[in-house]
Amino acid sequence: SEFYSEDFKKLYDSNPVARNVIDVAMKIEGMPRQTSMHAAGVVICADPIDEHCALSRNGPVVTTQFDKVIVEELGLLKMDFLGLKTLTDIDEALKLIKADKGIDLDFHVIGYDDPKVYELIASGDCEAVFQLESGGMKKFMAQLQPDNLEDVVAGISMYRPGPMQFIDLFLEGKRNPDKVQYAHPLLKEILENTYGCIVYQEQVMQIAQKIAGFSFGGADIMRRAIAKKKLSVLEQQRDIFLHGGKLEGDKTGKYVPGAVANGVSEEIANHLFDQILKFASYAFNKSHAAAYTFLTYQTAYLKCYYPTHFIVAVVNNRITNADEVKHYMNYLARIGTKTLAPDINRSQKNFSIEGENVRYGLMGIKNVGEQAMEYVLNERKIGGPFKDIRDFLERCAGQVNKRMIESLIKGGAMDCFGKGRATLMASYERIMDQVLSDKKSRLSGQMSLFDELIEDSEIKYTETPEYAKADTLKYEKEVLGMYLSGHPLDDYNDDKHEFDFDTSMLYVEEADEDGNASMAIDQNLANRFVKFGCVVSSFEKKMTSKQQKFAVGRVEDRMGSVAFSMYPRAFEKYGDLLLMDAPLKVFGKIDLRDESEPKVSIEKVEIWQNAKAEAVNNRPMEKKSKGVLYVLIQNTVEKDMVVDVLAMHPGNTPCQAQVRQNGVSKLMEFAQHVDICEDLLTRLEDVLGKGRVKYVEK
Repeated sequence: SEFYSEDFKKLYDSNPVARNVIDVAMKIEGMPRQTSMHAAGVVICADPIDEHCALSRNGPVVTTQFDKVIVEELGLLKMDFLGLKTLTDIDEALKLIKADKGIDLDFHVIGYDDPKVYELIASGDCEAVFQLESGGMKKFMAQLQPDNLEDVVAGISMYRPGPMQFIDLFLEGKRNPDKVQYAHPLLKEILENTYGCIVYQEQVMQIAQKIAGFSFGGADIMRRAIAKKKLSVLEQQRDIFLHGGKLEGDKTGKYVPGAVANGVSEEIANHLFDQILKFASYAFNKSHAAAYTFLTYQTAYLKCYYPTHFIVAVVNNRITNADEVKHYMNYLARIGTKTLAPDINRSQKNFSIEGENVRYGLMGIKNVGEQAMEYVLNERKIGGPFKDIRDFLERCAGQVNKRMIESLIKGGAMDCFGKGRATLMASYERIMDQVLSDKKSRLSGQMSLFDELIEDSEIKYTETPEYAKADTLKYEKEVLGMYLSGHPLDDYNDDKHEFDFDTSMLYVEEADEDGNASMAIDQNLANRFVKFGCVVSSFEKKMTSKQQKFAVGRVEDRMGSVAFSMYPRAFEKYGDLLLMDAPLKVFGKIDLRDESEPKVSIEKVEIWQNAKAEAVNNRPMEKKSKGVLYVLIQNTVEKDMVVDVLAMHPGNTPCQAQVRQNGVSKLMEFAQHVDICEDLLTRLEDVLGKGRVKYVEK
């Protein structure tokens, strides 16, 4: 089969839980999950709607059983009320600005002609600006250099597959408005704002009205015929446009005089109709574009004057999407806004403004539920800050589960309790079990004479050496989607001067003819071979049509990140190294074929060995264990599960994984060292199977 995967088969054959899940999944695959529902469609009816149409439930919502075509044929009115995330982004940003700065912003008062906002749009700094975020759109706005709302409306309307062919003509008209030629003086007032190009459907209708004398309704009939490319109807309409007549379907019954009767020569009128056909099949609805462009301007204004408040609002509106949160938090880092670690005593549910910084929101942490955090925040409000982990568990046990607590610890939200993350991870389970046991005893009436003394007694932590720096950062990345307390490459230096590239070199500042600067991809890098140091942010394995494995993903250095691809020949040799949480030296070719995003085609990879980093990451105070724990892992899913289990049992024993590299089995060591105990071995066997976990005394 073209979808065959050796790794997937191994997982199916070796893991009984996975086998069961896959067997069940195959039985239900292809079954309809539900009837679909249009997100914005609302049916309006004067009578009870069940007198006209069969109804059904779609979750909590009542829907029609028929699709929109049948609903309209039944005589019901269907309206589309479109909801946009951008409206919430703007609303939340305004609230944050009001709360933090005491400023009420009102765009009815501010207006839409601030030159600094247009400078921002033209600069390409359009992260989170509605409609202008794509690489192509940023580049187009830098070319267009808009200085008014009309330019942005037109630009957004033209940057689509059809009308793109007229962009050069449009840009030429923008740069030299005096050179724009109009086939007839009446056209100037209609097409002046778009520099002689027919961009909008409304312009098509105005031309039909002013040049040929069509009624409003007749002009709309012509617009629809053009949009639907009805050639026979259009040829009939051409004759009426030129010489007059009655337009079929025009309910006004108006006699159209035609262009010739209005003093336009037949040659010019014919040329004009050809021009309408050429442009108008791509024409956009201006009222739609204009309404959207008001939102574009508002987001650009907020980005221009209140970038931190605006980006925080955008992040909070996407807080459950880890990739988007990371993308925008990285943007804040680039503009110099510091992100403070989550803190169980200071963080809000969402990201919040704290002075000049942003405080990480509790809901942005992986595995943390909204309901649980609302309970925690309410408890904090009523009873004051949490004193230590036992105080937190006593007040919130039953609302927070073990997985959630682990994520809070890994993300640094419990650093405020003054204990290391490894110690908290090694201790919380026992403390939580004790708290729940005590609560159960109290509920069953088993009061102890010593309760008060017990409650005042000190918490017994399982004091554990703190995680290696590499582990601390890895866990932050796992639950926060980003590194907060440092970067895995902080202690890695290019001591041998091997590297000739870093990700900051991808973009250069460019100036246009008028001297306006914007950031653009450095085209001189195209097809250049480079070598640099990085860590793997994310990747996924894919399969070619010839059943060869390759990988795509992102790597990052201290300056930023870049997309990568690793094609089959390189993947066969070096793919296993992508699995290891270790800094890498990468050799590859810069690929700029995708205009919106540069990419590195990786050809060779090495583990980046670094004496200084190893000294920092190894624990000098620890006595090394005499044994080694071995595990056999076959894919990334298993590796991630093993990493989670190892984190629960920090100690002195190294753990090594067997992986295949260049056709040879090799041992790779996990950064996390462990405490060998029955619980650890049992959990690993649950994940991997009994024959794939082995502890060897040395």
